[in-house]
Amino acid sequence: MLVKRRKELHEATARQIEALFNSHLEDHYAALAHHYSCSGNNLKALEYLQLAAQQAMQRSANAEAINQLNAAMQFLNTLPETPQRDRQELALQTMLGPALIATKGNGAPEVGAVYQRALQLGRQSGEDARLFPVLFGLRSFHLIRGELQPAFALGQQLLSLAEDARDPGLLVEAHLALGNSLFLFGKFVPALQQFEQAISLYDPKKHHVHAFVYGLDPGVFCLARTAWILALLGHSDQASKKVEEALALAHRQSHAFSLAVALVHRNLVLEIRREWPAYQQQAEAVIALCREQGFGSILAQSTMYRGYALAQQGRTEEGIALIREGLDAQLATGASLFRPRFLCFLAEACGTAGRFEEGLAAVAEAVAIVEKTGERYNDARLLQLKGELVLRGSGVQAELRLQTEAEECFRKSIEIACQQEAKTFELKAVVSLARLWKQQGKKAEARQALAEIYGWFSEGLDTKDLKDAKALLEQLSSNRLPKCHVEKDQEQAT
Repeated sequence: MLVKRRKELHEATARQIEALFNSHLEDHYAALAHHYSCSGNNLKALEYLQLAAQQAMQRSANAEAINQLNAAMQFLNTLPETPQRDRQELALQTMLGPALIATKGNGAPEVGAVYQRALQLGRQSGEDARLFPVLFGLRSFHLIRGELQPAFALGQQLLSLAEDARDPGLLVEAHLALGNSLFLFGKFVPALQQFEQAISLYDPKKHHVHAFVYGLDPGVFCLARTAWILALLGHSDQASKKVEEALALAHRQSHAFSLAVALVHRNLVLEIRREWPAYQQQAEAVIALCREQGFGSILAQSTMYRGYALAQQGRTEEGIALIREGLDAQLATGASLFRPRFLCFLAEACGTAGRFEEGLAAVAEAVAIVEKTGERYNDARLLQLKGELVLRGSGVQAELRLQTEAEECFRKSIEIACQQEAKTFELKAVVSLARLWKQQGKKAEARQALAEIYGWFSEGLDTKDLKDAKALLEQLSSNRLPKCHVEKDQEQAT
């Protein structure tokens, strides 16, 4: 068939589809995009490709959406350069960003290029009102690459824009952005306040569309991150409830990437509670979801979660291999955020395997990253782990120099945890210090320090860390706990 005749038939077919199915045209966006593309009607092809891409994103078919948006961009490039054309490209680039984030990760170079181009288009066309999601996307790009200060500055800019606009939806995203930065800086309580402000403004019906504009449902993310913070602050029971709220919301909102993020945060709560079989099962569930949906960045993280769970349950060498695999995969996505935390996984697993030098090397790498990026939320854990590796690597009776080095690590860890109000990290470090003091014959000092931190907790008494602390306190106290703790344990049992 002649090309001209073929084009005419495609055009006629598209026109007939529009006429026949006018009342429910949304069922035919992809077909219309195809026919108009083949007919040479670039404006119509562009219109339906964009609509088809929106549809694909709503059902989490991100790879399909990316193909449609790239095809739309090709048609757009055939049009003359006009303000209207630039506005159209800005819309396409803004849509493309979240789809690329889901498939390639926030830190992928393609994500940065898309948002930089969108920012250029918005500024030159005077479309300031449409710059908010672009700035948010750039913030995410910098954040995941460990560029925390530029991300924080963009978060402050977002809050200023949202306040000027007096838009509750924009304020939700701005508080989310600032809360995330504050959390990463180790400022847990201010971060929690930001997330709580976002949650108070969030409306699941009005703001569900944000998942397709910003890449995540903000309510799901804020609830999930609140759960992690609560767990670090020592409120593990509240954290468990909050992460279940996040999961329930993610299921209601039917957004696969938000669901994956919520599932990861359930892992984080299980990790703090040290419930390793459930932690492994959860990691494997996230891995299956990520493989199905093509979520590369979360797949890399969940591979490390699975490795860490295996190492904690005695399959140490297999766990170490998976953690290293995940670390390499994470770098391949352009991400470096949370790398110090994942290096803690590696260090701890190496310590369990008796490979103390490798463990200390992983800690040193993590510390170097922290100094470069300012990612401080895990500092107390890093120092406590370093102290443990120093002691365990020197044998049963560590020489005085190494004992002194380890004690300095534990004390510094406690100091940082106190500043951050991170009671979970403080407990770990005090237990480590108390064990060292017990070995040195300083039982009274060990008992006093441990009784103080143990007495702070009013929930999560069934968790492994608090059970270990209680057992050590009983040893130091000749099996006599203060009355308040006896009553607390009885209440927990009831």
